[in-house]
Amino acid sequence: MDLNQAYYLVHVVDKHGFSAAARTLGIPKSRISRQVKALEETLGTRLLNRDSRRMSLTEAGEAYYRHARMALECMAAAETAVRKDKDALEGSVTLSCSVGVAQFALGRILPRFLAENPRVILQIQASNDFSDLISDGIDLAIRGISSCSPIRD
Repeated sequence: MDLNQAYYLVHVVDKHGFSAAARTLGIPKSRISRQVKALEETLGTRLLNRDSRRMSLTEAGEAYYRHARMALECMAAAETAVRKDKDALEGSVTLSCSVGVAQFALGRILPRFLAENPRVILQIQASNDFSDLISDGIDLAIRGISSCSPIRD
């Protein structure tokens, strides 16, 4: 089974022809035509009725197209799930900030951030004393808020 052949057939049907599918995919029309022909040979049946003016699915082609389209949609969903999971933030972060930042800024920002990133574990060290970031194991430090730009959710 060659998923590329199924992919090309689905594009030909969705775009209503070989030329439109080739333009959309940015590949030569002859390549798509060869792949669809190879698929038909592999399956031992004609999937498309085609002449110089129009194209239509055979009964076998309709059944194959329906299943191939579902399979390709499942593959796209699988890829999206992996990419989404890969891009998700996770891990433990130690944040050092002043008491004022903790009281007035983080209380509005962090709940949304933590809700959107449930795999982040945040430890806050609120103190007006400066810390040695490296020896105290601090990943992020916020010291002071500019009065020029208010924090917005």
